[in-house]
Amino acid sequence: MLRWFLDDIPEQRIRVEELLSSGTPLTIDDVVVIEAIYALESGAKLPRSTIRTYFKVCMTHSVDLNRALWTKVLDVWVAHPKLSVVDIYLATKAGLAGEWRALE
Repeated sequence: MLRWFLDDIPEQRIRVEELLSSGTPLTIDDVVVIEAIYALESGAKLPRSTIRTYFKVCMTHSVDLNRALWTKVLDVWVAHPKLSVVDIYLATKAGLAGEWRALE
């Protein structure tokens, strides 16, 4: 997915596009999403809003990930730049979505 987002290796981007358009279900584990977000933010220096957009585009395809969880996590992550995606993910999984002020 990083190759698709970054378009830095065209052959791999093309392969991802082929997979997405084929309707073949692709499963992305939560840990992979977190690592990809870290790579895009820290390595590629992309803004959080851009990263959120990339993952929301993924959610419109046959990508199997926890859409409800990641929609909430990404929205809070963009709105609260002092919080890490890992902290927000863990708080959301723990059901603490309404407690963001306490985490800042």
